[in-house]
Amino acid sequence: MSFWTGFTTGLASSVDRGLQKAIEKRDGELSRAKDFWMQRKATKLEKAEEKKEAYDEKAEQAFNVLAEELGDPTFAAAALRKLGTPDDALKYIENVKATRATLQPGQTYSMIEDFKGYVPGKDKLTREQALEEIRMPMPSIGKVKAEDFEVDDPIARLFGQDSKLAARAADTINKRYADYANIDQRPKSDIGTIRQVDLSRQIAAKEAAYTDKTRGREDVRFKIEVDAAKQNSSRIDQAIKISAAAEKRAQGQYASDQDQRDLENARAEVEALQRQSRLIQEAEAHVKDMELKELSIEEAKAEAQKRKEHPIFKSFEDMAVYASQKLISSDLSEQEKADFERMYTDAIAGANAYNAATSDKEGTSGIEFSKQSLDSIIEGARKLELEKVPTRKIGDKVELIIKGNEAEYYGGMERALNTVIRRLTPEGKSMPPQAQRYVESLKADNSQKAFGYASSVASQYAAAKAENKSTAELNYVPYNVVEGAVNTIKANNTGLSDGQALKQYAKENLAPGAVVPMDESKTVYGIWTGSKFLRAADMGR
Repeated sequence: MSFWTGFTTGLASSVDRGLQKAIEKRDGELSRAKDFWMQRKATKLEKAEEKKEAYDEKAEQAFNVLAEELGDPTFAAAALRKLGTPDDALKYIENVKATRATLQPGQTYSMIEDFKGYVPGKDKLTREQALEEIRMPMPSIGKVKAEDFEVDDPIARLFGQDSKLAARAADTINKRYADYANIDQRPKSDIGTIRQVDLSRQIAAKEAAYTDKTRGREDVRFKIEVDAAKQNSSRIDQAIKISAAAEKRAQGQYASDQDQRDLENARAEVEALQRQSRLIQEAEAHVKDMELKELSIEEAKAEAQKRKEHPIFKSFEDMAVYASQKLISSDLSEQEKADFERMYTDAIAGANAYNAATSDKEGTSGIEFSKQSLDSIIEGARKLELEKVPTRKIGDKVELIIKGNEAEYYGGMERALNTVIRRLTPEGKSMPPQAQRYVESLKADNSQKAFGYASSVASQYAAAKAENKSTAELNYVPYNVVEGAVNTIKANNTGLSDGQALKQYAKENLAPGAVVPMDESKTVYGIWTGSKFLRAADMGR
């Protein structure tokens, strides 16, 4: 090879390597730039889709409510457009719900009346078309330009093709995302216009609710500041006014049968309240006399302190005790029974109102019914609930016949204690701790006694089976029999729970008083009453 040949070969080889490196550098930069913009486009698309999905979900939620209320999907779409964003529409709907919650019985609130001056458009939409109308158009994710690719391309420059490669790269990416850019880019339908959304009725309803709330606060204040006798006196005055107005209507030229009934009811209410007034006076005298005779010195001191610090509460407590003791009497007329029931209910309600209004931050009050008062209240509830249990007279006393009537007895005790819990618990509050402990203890005693009865029946059944004796007279069903029956019922009714299947089995197969183990180890039994199972558990007592 000549020197010249070697020189030209080396030069060509050098140029080739330089060109190769320039191309590789350009391609690498272009590849990285394309990857960057592709990733950026994908991220933008993902965010746009998330935004649209959230918007559409709220819009559909608001539309469904409006369509049901307004009765027309086109009207609903126009209403949603007038309200603004889906968030605005949902806020409007929540305000309507809040307004309806303040209405008095018989009052209604129609959304249609809020949308004034609706002029329908030329398009009538189906529900699906309306949903498409209110959904969010796909947000633009933008386009990529050749200038976005800062790529040094000396080869293209050499041949006068500078930026052509960058332009092709941008065009490739834009074509890749062209379909997404065109989603929902359609003209809106002519669904009509709404002149105004009138919210004045909501404001009026809220003002009425505020008035009711203020009046409610005044009622509570009246209950905690005025004792039972004064409250009853106020009720008598009000009832007399109502009676006088009813009498005037009944004497009118166009009086109806309803006017006459209203008059009779008003007169009866006045008479009932006047009897209550006499009963309250008797109650005050009776309770004071009982305190002097029956309470220990410590108990008398505690009651005296309560009367001094919480005289209103104590007056209601005394009235509840007196009424509960009177209700135990077996010789009451129907009218007397109704009078004492009313006194008892009013007394508990008054004590609860006082307790609730003076409660601490934990939701309970430091004011408690005394044990003597609770005993009287519980005894009254027990007596009323156990009326259906058979009795027999032994000398001067009447005794419940428990044997053979266990379901009625234990069920009556459970209902009585639950009644006391409900009555001693102010709305939205907790029962006073001492009363709660006492009543829960009595419930545990009842469950323990029921367990003793149920386990004795189970023992008798096991003994009879061991000795091959008849078990027909024993109202007992073994666990395996119950389990098999429940499984069969559930197999034929797949939607039923264990409890529902057990209740169905009991209604179809068990006699009241039947004892059923609720678990294989027999730690809990159920005593069937004819409509429900009473829980009989070992409470460790």
